[in-house]
Amino acid sequence: MDNIEHLNKEHAFKIVFDQFKNAVFGYAFRFFRSRELSEELVQDVFMKLWVNWDSLDATKNIKPYLFTIAKNTIYNKLKSFVVEQTYLNDVFYNYSMESNAVEELVQYRELKGIYDMAVEKLPAQRQRIFKLSREENMSHDEIAQELNISRNTVKDQMVKSLKFIRQYLETNAELTSLLMVFYHYMQKK
Repeated sequence: MDNIEHLNKEHAFKIVFDQFKNAVFGYAFRFFRSRELSEELVQDVFMKLWVNWDSLDATKNIKPYLFTIAKNTIYNKLKSFVVEQTYLNDVFYNYSMESNAVEELVQYRELKGIYDMAVEKLPAQRQRIFKLSREENMSHDEIAQELNISRNTVKDQMVKSLKFIRQYLETNAELTSLLMVFYHYMQKK
């Protein structure tokens, strides 16, 4: 081990550490691009070297052994980062999906209840025209024919219905973003 075999363990280790710490740091930094992670890797590599010191062949060059430890430690750290990141992404994605789905369902039910109350407050004939249009998906011509009224009457009643429902939702709904979704839904015909 480069003429250190005759030294005691602590002194020999210090010489090896001083000689190779910067090289191991530079090697790690090429992979991590982080000073902290590279310093941590240097500590890990030299800790493993210390633990295995007594089993090393004192006649062999220690540099290849150090860099093999460094390479394996870097590989394991990078692999653990990928596993950890994948896990965090899965947890975040699933939590977000579940959280958003539950939140959206609650908001939808709340807004749907307010919407249903608005429709129930419409005058009987206007309510019937509105429900034929939105629930039965009938065209203005089909509704006019069904109720034996003019197409313009259907159109006028729908405009009044939509205006009333929109105002009712604005007054009673705290969920303005969902209000816009409903508004666009009601404008589709």
